[in-house]
Amino acid sequence: VRATDEHNASLEKSFSITVTDDASDNNVTNPDANATLPDANGSSVSDENESAVPDPTYRPIVRTLLGVVETSGKLRLSGRILTDGGSPVMGVGFLLSHNPSIDPNDPETVRLEATLAGDDFSLTAEPPDLGNRIYFLAFARNAVGETHSVVKQVNLPDSTQPWWSGTHAGEAGWRSSTWFGTFLPYSTGWLYHADLGWLYAQPDGSDGLWLWKQGKGWLWTNPATYPYLFRHEGSSWLYFLGRKNGRAKFYDFSTERVE
Repeated sequence: VRATDEHNASLEKSFSITVTDDASDNNVTNPDANATLPDANGSSVSDENESAVPDPTYRPIVRTLLGVVETSGKLRLSGRILTDGGSPVMGVGFLLSHNPSIDPNDPETVRLEATLAGDDFSLTAEPPDLGNRIYFLAFARNAVGETHSVVKQVNLPDSTQPWWSGTHAGEAGWRSSTWFGTFLPYSTGWLYHADLGWLYAQPDGSDGLWLWKQGKGWLWTNPATYPYLFRHEGSSWLYFLGRKNGRAKFYDFSTERVE
């Protein structure tokens, strides 16, 4: 028995392993490089597709402006682009009809193309054969589509019946109106008003007048509003105060000044 115990003790000594304090596991103390380096895709590179969203586009918005008959008898129409809808305007013009409900697909509707200059466009043409009262609207189109503005009307003068025919006749061709005052009309459409001075007049097709005056542009009035006059340019109202030092004086409600 003693011999056997000594033999076992000798075997245990031969297979014993001594572990020292400085024999460390490299895999434990050296960090994983993949864990300490940031992921470039997550922190430093942005997705450019997220910011490259195209701006929305829509059809243009257009306004119908004044329509008048010039002294030559030609029709002059005007319009304005309010916004292009984010797409270049490719065409502008006017649709004309004898019907106030203008149908672009009606074969009797007249389409007149115009040239855009900045945001405004206009044209001068012989009046189409649509009667003495012509309804018109402005149109504009871009890559998205075409839009139409509100309908307006212009009245062709009756060559046999001037607008002032119902006024009282005075001496030397002067006329007197119960609401408009005293004036001297000419066959060209011009008149000299005793208070307002030189004016170019066109009837509005109802009971009112469009008047062009130098320095004021186109003014509108009628028996119910005069001496108030609506100024087309700037869409403001004027009040005629009378003449002072040989000049007509107006109060402009938009500027609150006398001019």
